[in-house]
Amino acid sequence: MRFIRKKISIKLILEVLLIFIILGVVYYCQYPNIKDKLIVHCDVSLYIFPIYQLLNPGLFPGDLLSQYVLFQTPKGYISFFYLLGNFVDLLSIALFLPFLLSVISSMYLFFLVSKIKNYVAGFTAAVLFIFHSWTFHTFQGSTPRAFEYPFLIPFIYYLIGKRYLICLFIFIAEMLFYPPVAVLSLVLFFISVTSIKAGKMNWKCPFLILAAFFLLPFVFYLIQNVNNLDKLYGPVVSMSDMLNMSEFHIGGKEDFFLLDPIKFLQSPRVGIHMNHSLVFLGCIFFMLLIFRRSKVGMRLRLPKEITGLIYASLFFYLMAFIFLFRLYYPARYVMFSVPLFLCIAVGVMFSDWFYQIKNNFVKIFIPFFLFAALAVFYGPQINGRLVDYRYLRGALNCVSELPENALVASSIYISDPIPTFTKRKVLFSHRLLIPFQKRYYDVLKKRTYDFYDAYYADSEEKLRSFCARYSVDYIIVDGRHFASSYLHGKMEYDEPFNTYIERLVKGRSDFIMLKMDKGRVVYEDDRFLIIRTSDLR
Repeated sequence: MRFIRKKISIKLILEVLLIFIILGVVYYCQYPNIKDKLIVHCDVSLYIFPIYQLLNPGLFPGDLLSQYVLFQTPKGYISFFYLLGNFVDLLSIALFLPFLLSVISSMYLFFLVSKIKNYVAGFTAAVLFIFHSWTFHTFQGSTPRAFEYPFLIPFIYYLIGKRYLICLFIFIAEMLFYPPVAVLSLVLFFISVTSIKAGKMNWKCPFLILAAFFLLPFVFYLIQNVNNLDKLYGPVVSMSDMLNMSEFHIGGKEDFFLLDPIKFLQSPRVGIHMNHSLVFLGCIFFMLLIFRRSKVGMRLRLPKEITGLIYASLFFYLMAFIFLFRLYYPARYVMFSVPLFLCIAVGVMFSDWFYQIKNNFVKIFIPFFLFAALAVFYGPQINGRLVDYRYLRGALNCVSELPENALVASSIYISDPIPTFTKRKVLFSHRLLIPFQKRYYDVLKKRTYDFYDAYYADSEEKLRSFCARYSVDYIIVDGRHFASSYLHGKMEYDEPFNTYIERLVKGRSDFIMLKMDKGRVVYEDDRFLIIRTSDLR
């Protein structure tokens, strides 16, 4: 009984300590957003505002941007936020949901690795995981990818425990919230339940469960394609299209063709998002692996569901290149699974080394040293990729008071937060200048070119023509965009817009925006003007 109590108490202490570490790390990352709602993850401005339209159909009437996001975003994610949005502000959900998702993911990883090895291994893996996962904004912003780990890790846990019915429900949720993780889980399921003996394949789960896992992806695919995206927004760009589009080369928004091998590996689109923390994690893995082979004399043995994660990830990583964006970014299949595998492997190998230590004082000291070392190393890196929109506070407050059906046009980056924080429609935005669907992107690209033609126009006639063509009601003018140092310096737009704007303003200093009648100005501060253009149409 004393041994059981001791074992239970150690487990409980580790669980409580782990929860405190998780909440501490998440709070550290979320604190700027908690302090000011205008400091948010960059993708919040991509996913939140279309759900406002579902909650209030009067918002964003006939808006191409919101409709495109609603078609592209997983339906389970939209439904989840829509239901919660009836009771809680969507920005508050995006702020506090990462706490819950981080706890679920880390605690299940603790249970998973403890089941494979022991509590020390589970605790080590979970602590490594929570620190590392916040270096590439996994949970930040509560975007669809924030649900990958909260589904994948429990799926593996129940799969190893042969709880196939629970796995099936998780698999359905994965398809609804984040399909790339469902693809990985499907392969892991078949790896787990199949065995080959005497040249014959055997299945180790009930037939109905097996049939459901086999048929559900086809049903889901058919439902998803009732409204064909290609018909609505044009076909997906081909490889030949990409080669001829500067958007997919260095300097473009979706830099796909990277000749530098380091930049390729670091890319969050086509590489493995190899940041400093992943290199650090990989070094620990290989150091422990070498020590294990030389001192312990043991090979690293993990359940096939864990090793299968790497094989499945690499397979779909290659398939994503072959089928381009039909299977999401290639990196999505490795940037989550590789760190997860490394955390599990490091936890298992660390526990073997830990139990070889004879000195009890050293054993007690090691967990505190481990936490301190991780905090020092990861602390500067876990910034969550937050964007500070506080410089737009006054302008956003003004836009939020404009008529509900107003259409606002502004420079690329300024447009991003407007729909989310003001619930007003914009002509285009940086986050939604997505070059994958031809028809959709051609429309947005033309709008962007036309806006800058009007923005840097030298006559009111060009401005009138632009406002009439797109029914623009208000234009936000950034005074810095007309300063000589900006016009003749290095601009920071994505290609092809950077080159286009540089050519447009080269050698010029006379712009109609600097001569607008003060009677049209509805807002002014030391940087921004908001100009009423509805009567110019």
